[in-house]
Amino acid sequence: MPSEESRLIETLRVFCILAMMWVHVNPGMSSASIVTTGEYALVGAVLGNTLGRVSVSLLSFISGYLLWQRARDIAFGRYVMRRFRTVLVPMLVWSALYILLAVMKEPLTGSTARKIAGIGPDAVSLANAWAGITGSTANPSLFFLRDLFVASLILRLAVPLVERAPVLVAAVVLVAATGDALQPLVFRASILQFLFFGAVAARLG
Repeated sequence: MPSEESRLIETLRVFCILAMMWVHVNPGMSSASIVTTGEYALVGAVLGNTLGRVSVSLLSFISGYLLWQRARDIAFGRYVMRRFRTVLVPMLVWSALYILLAVMKEPLTGSTARKIAGIGPDAVSLANAWAGITGSTANPSLFFLRDLFVASLILRLAVPLVERAPVLVAAVVLVAATGDALQPLVFRASILQFLFFGAVAARLG
């Protein structure tokens, strides 16, 4: 990959992560503040509700592009382990820390942690809260990483199809991954769509 292209991708990644932080880091876009309802609401609208909201799609596009450029010939088992280490392990570590801190919140502060109030004691609820297997994680801002991992594996399996018929594959994924048709395999359809769009863009040069 040319160094100029590599630098552009790294810059975009940093920008996307900062935009995501603008949305999710407290108070984020969910609470009234000077950048949501105050004098600088336009700043919040641009950085949060525009650039922040599209950052996951752009990161997915970049991941698909890079998969095609760097990883399409890697053995599937090796690719799974690589994505597990780089995507799932950080998600699981931060998710566990989030749940631990939420559990400690009430005895330490006296106030209830609302994000974990609905988690049941059964194995399925606990697994979802931690890893998002068939439902959202306790920390919703980490949930996209679960979909990114699954969607990456689907794309890696579909590499031969993208090689032969890239435009057709992009069209099929656009239709098939609309709405909640692929749940609980993939919850955020746009992640799968933009992963494929990135790979197709790389395939078409």
